[in-house]
Amino acid sequence: MTEPGYLQSVYGRMRWFFSVQNQSSMKAQEREACNWCVQNLVADNVSNAVKLFHRAHEWSTAPFRLKLSVHDSVVVACRGEDVPYICETVMARCLATDNVVPALGFHFGIETGLHTRLSCHASEEELVEAGVPAGYWPKDCEAADVGPHNNPYPTAQIA
Repeated sequence: MTEPGYLQSVYGRMRWFFSVQNQSSMKAQEREACNWCVQNLVADNVSNAVKLFHRAHEWSTAPFRLKLSVHDSVVVACRGEDVPYICETVMARCLATDNVVPALGFHFGIETGLHTRLSCHASEEELVEAGVPAGYWPKDCEAADVGPHNNPYPTAQIA
């Protein structure tokens, strides 16, 4: 970290560190440098995944909308009957198989979840109404506050 004074990610992003005399400041920079490597790798990988999601509209056989990405997660909206295809094909390709980390040659795995509102898991009633196949319901599908029924929001998190 002290020579040449920066770190560079496999995606080309640079994080500069400046010379300090204070020992505690130097230790803090060393911790930041260690954390930056991992945090930046995941952040740049998710940014790349967002690009792949936009390109996926060209080949996807099911319509979907990219709703947001936060930290290591991506949220899309789709029809209930399209959940299997979106989770197994679109999300898997955009977040994993087609999203290879440069220079390291690997891709992350993903964990998927299903919501009908962004803040809480879907209830069984909501999943039935949305047309989500039972095989894609969460194992602990329990009744939740049933609000307005929207399209399901498959979510994927890098694992």
